[in-house]
Amino acid sequence: MKAVGEWVLIEIINEKHGVIVSKFDNKGIVAHCACNKELNGKLVYFNPRKEYTRVQDYVAVHYDDILAVE
Repeated sequence: MKAVGEWVLIEIINEKHGVIVSKFDNKGIVAHCACNKELNGKLVYFNPRKEYTRVQDYVAVHYDDILAVE
């Protein structure tokens, strides 16, 4: 699946600490970004104050809502 325009498809990360699984709603790996291909495969943080559309196993986030890249 590919994002179009100014949208970014992000796979949300679930981290495990012992038996506790933490889900970060504003952190994930970029599956596809058409407007900035350098983001593909990178860990990003996005605006946690908005609701986003789920597309299969991904979250569709507008490019302007990306806050940081690791």
